[in-house]
Amino acid sequence: MSDAELRTLQERYLSSGAVEDGVAWLHARVRAGDLSRERVALAAHLRDPVSAETLRSLGGPALGRFTTDGDWHFLQQWAFALEAYGDEVLLRVHVADAGVWLDSVAEAVRAIAQEGGDPADLRALGRVLQQVVEALQATVLDPERGRERLGRALALLDDRPRVLILRYDGWVPEPHAPRLRGALSCLGGTCQIARRLLSAGKVDPPGILWGTLNGIEPSPRPALLARLREELVPWAQGLSDPIAARQARLLETVNVASPCSAAWEAMRGDARTRFCDACAFEVHDLSGLTADEALALVRTRVGRACLRLYRRADGTVLTQDCAEGLRTRARRLALYSRLPEDRLMGMVAG
Repeated sequence: MSDAELRTLQERYLSSGAVEDGVAWLHARVRAGDLSRERVALAAHLRDPVSAETLRSLGGPALGRFTTDGDWHFLQQWAFALEAYGDEVLLRVHVADAGVWLDSVAEAVRAIAQEGGDPADLRALGRVLQQVVEALQATVLDPERGRERLGRALALLDDRPRVLILRYDGWVPEPHAPRLRGALSCLGGTCQIARRLLSAGKVDPPGILWGTLNGIEPSPRPALLARLREELVPWAQGLSDPIAARQARLLETVNVASPCSAAWEAMRGDARTRFCDACAFEVHDLSGLTADEALALVRTRVGRACLRLYRRADGTVLTQDCAEGLRTRARRLALYSRLPEDRLMGMVAG
């Protein structure tokens, strides 16, 4: 089957959303060698109806009914079964799993503040845990650089998860209290998994963490399973990669925590990197880097980095390989006074 015919089937499925159209598209891609049967089986394991029906049409087993309120041991075995799909899938599962728990920590922070408490320590811990999860996410796309970043993020942790479970237990109102205890416990487990990944190069199966889910009310199972489908099914089907999409948006989320008034022209260096004598830091001009180079720089810096950037009104950060970035380098001085764009230089919070 030609690429044009496959695109026609894809467009028909995306337009109609009908299971039969999706099955026709996935089935044709498997037969054409454009999609592996293993990827279809993974999406089916996550109970995507199109993938499950496609797997059955390819001679695979019919999958039984699956609900989030089913037998606990069945759910745990279901989670352990993901190990068969390899380390990359397990990393993606851990990223999705941790994302749900980070949401729970954020909810608890808001609840504590509303009750008149001081969630500063918990908020600070959430930021560090977020860095660990983002480093795991970066490891999926670039194992070498991601592991470097993971090591730096883990170095910022101590025993705070266990301490804060006790400190905030009386402050957090229901129903956030049990969810926070579960969240900090599971995120602590995520950090242990990250440490074993660094030390032994092995990714643990997710069923280990899911033991914490038993007894937490309201149950986080529906949110976890929904997040797993959102994260893994589009990637397994080759439609999109949510992790890659988030990484691509990373430049738009760069926050200059301490703007600096030092003059770029007075610094020593080249068009890409210069040394600031005032703060004794290297300053990197993102408009002198390609998008990939800028992303690599931001991904691998945890905590502190000095950046010079141009942010347009729509939030886009200009880089060397975008058309506007090329024009920017040719008219740098004129850009300083342009209203639609914002010139920022300073210490970036990682």
